[in-house]
Amino acid sequence: MIKVKNLNLTRKGKTILKDINFELDKNDHLAIIGANGAGKSFLSRVLAADLVANYGSKIEILKSKIGKIKLSELRKKIGFVSTNQALEFKQKVSYLRNFLETKDADIRSKQDLKDLNNLTKETENSILEVVLTGFFGCFGLPENPSLQMQEKAKNELSKFGFTENSKITLNTDFETLSDGEKRKVLLARSLVLNPEILVLDEPCQGLDIPTREFFLKKIDKIATNKLLIYTTHYLSELPACIKKVLLLKNGQIFKFGDKNNILTSENLSDLFEIPLQIMEKNERFFEVV
Repeated sequence: MIKVKNLNLTRKGKTILKDINFELDKNDHLAIIGANGAGKSFLSRVLAADLVANYGSKIEILKSKIGKIKLSELRKKIGFVSTNQALEFKQKVSYLRNFLETKDADIRSKQDLKDLNNLTKETENSILEVVLTGFFGCFGLPENPSLQMQEKAKNELSKFGFTENSKITLNTDFETLSDGEKRKVLLARSLVLNPEILVLDEPCQGLDIPTREFFLKKIDKIATNKLLIYTTHYLSELPACIKKVLLLKNGQIFKFGDKNNILTSENLSDLFEIPLQIMEKNERFFEVV
């Protein structure tokens, strides 16, 4: 499902990722593990078709070669959740906002700009509106969502306990939610198109233990019919379904292979440059300093 060859990524003259090579089949649920600054988030964005690697990098996702397909079309087959996505919903996700922000500034009319200024004062987005943006692969609504889209979005939200009659209703302002609740909404957003690949960039960051465990059980269930790519720097945050592990260090692959062969005390101690003892229980792994 994914083939990566000679992946390199630089930003502002700085090497972020260097000579990344690996392949994944449908059931090779992958964990990308590394310290802060190792390049995990950048790699996850490349695999989610959210970021383009350097020229010469050969990346094939779902039999489509990057550079020979519209990324907007490929993104419809990939669900993506990152910790930074919540920041995108501080402004109203209306059709008008999305339309104006994609127009060239010099052709906007004075009335357009006035409407935009008035609009951006409104910051309330219902959780239903946030999930509906997932149909369009952007953080606005380029058109009015159909009734079918609305029903699908409601159905995905109900799987996380959000209904018209729950404590947090479909009209609840997204900004008023806790981090864990926001993460549930964003995960529902990523699933509305039933993607073949799900990329989760540190989805449990900052969550308390009960919410983290809820997420991990939910992710295990979701991964039964799609390829999972999951980044973290804590082994305790890994779902049990993970099969492959890529250890990333200073932008390069340090180790790659089957979970049980890679998640050893020796490998993790070398990766984080600190003595660690790795324990395993029921397909879950934990680190002890």
